[in-house]
Amino acid sequence: NIFSHLKPRTYALVISYIKEAILATDLANHFEIRRQFEESVGNDDIYWNEEPYCSLLRNHLMTCCDLAAATKPWSTHRDVVNLVTKEFFAQGDRERLELHIEPQEMMDARRSHELPRLQIGWIDNVCLPLYKVTKFKTSFCI
Repeated sequence: NIFSHLKPRTYALVISYIKEAILATDLANHFEIRRQFEESVGNDDIYWNEEPYCSLLRNHLMTCCDLAAATKPWSTHRDVVNLVTKEFFAQGDRERLELHIEPQEMMDARRSHELPRLQIGWIDNVCLPLYKVTKFKTSFCI
């Protein structure tokens, strides 16, 4: 247990940060986090080392890290896309077989020929807007 030396209160805080970081990478939360972040970056009255903005910054940066493969050289990006696509298609197959529902297009192996279009849409609508919001004044917080 890498946290065994922590005091109970500190341990609880670390665990809450880990949970928050994991939830921040969920696409269901991404757009709201991005919206809040975009609204906040231009405000000179915000102190990024104070809550709730410190948490917002952590969430934003966690998502930046999670989607960082889109910023890597092509060979790295392609390898990550292949791994994610394999996982998505496996989930889509399970949804079709076990739940008897049609999977989302990005999880539908029958639509693998659409992968280039889906990837361009992913980069244009999810990744680029995230990375374009980079100008802000802050003292970074942990």
